[in-house]
Amino acid sequence: MQSDPDAPLEDNEILRRLAALPGGWTLEGDAIARAYPTTGWKASLMLVNAIGFLCETAWHHPDITLSWGRVRVSLSTHSAGGVTARDLELAERIEALATWTPQGGALEGVPPGSSHAILEEPPEAS
Repeated sequence: MQSDPDAPLEDNEILRRLAALPGGWTLEGDAIARAYPTTGWKASLMLVNAIGFLCETAWHHPDITLSWGRVRVSLSTHSAGGVTARDLELAERIEALATWTPQGGALEGVPPGSSHAILEEPPEAS
C-alpha cells in the first residue's frame, strides 16, 4: 500500500531522500530548495518556463525566484504544512529537466563554453 502523498514527511525522511537526489537540494524550514546558476537573464527565463510547464503538468506548483544568472526553486505542500512525497518527486523531475544534456545519439547539445549554454558550468576540480 502506497503512503499518502499529501502527508507531511519527517525531517529525517526528507534528509534521507535529499541525500539520494543530485544537485544540492536542501531542507529549509518547511520546504526543500535548490538554486540553479544560469548564464544570464535569457537562460533564467527559459529555465523558469521549462520548470513551469513541468509543474503545471504535474499540478503541483513551486515558489520560483527568477533573477539574472539564477533561478531558485522552493517546494512545499502548503495544504500539508510541509514537505510531502509530491515535493520530493517533483524535485527529482525538475533536477532531471534542468540538468539534462544529450548523451550520445543524434543530439549533440550545446558545445562546451558556448554563449548559448543555459546553466553555468561547474568550476573545474583542482
